[in-house]
Amino acid sequence: MIDWENVANTNGIEIDEIVGVDPSVGMMAVGKTKIPHRTFVEAGAEDMPIDDESVDILSISYGIRNVVKRKEGLKEFARVLKKDGLCVILEFTKNEKKNLPAKLTKFYMNNLMPHIGGLVSKNKDAYTYLP
Repeated sequence: MIDWENVANTNGIEIDEIVGVDPSVGMMAVGKTKIPHRTFVEAGAEDMPIDDESVDILSISYGIRNVVKRKEGLKEFARVLKKDGLCVILEFTKNEKKNLPAKLTKFYMNNLMPHIGGLVSKNKDAYTYLP
């Protein structure tokens, strides 16, 4: 959310409203400390309390993997986006290579990320299945 706001400000674009939607109260608490002037709503991607065709940009970063009902989530994204709205999904996939960077990434994802993510979100289980 901060990045979208910074890019808009740099380019002279006025943003009326930014709403953070997350099912994790812990993650929203982190967001509120970083950008307290924005609105946060506790909800899942599959059932957002947002009006039809009311969103210009919808972005999700490293979170689509946490959407259990992905098809319903994507339908919900389409429902809330305006006709010419933009949906940005930032995600990564598992590296099948066996080189050093792949091994370091695997170690990080399996051994460090669950602890770090769990501390921030208070939900370690949400990070234990990552690639």
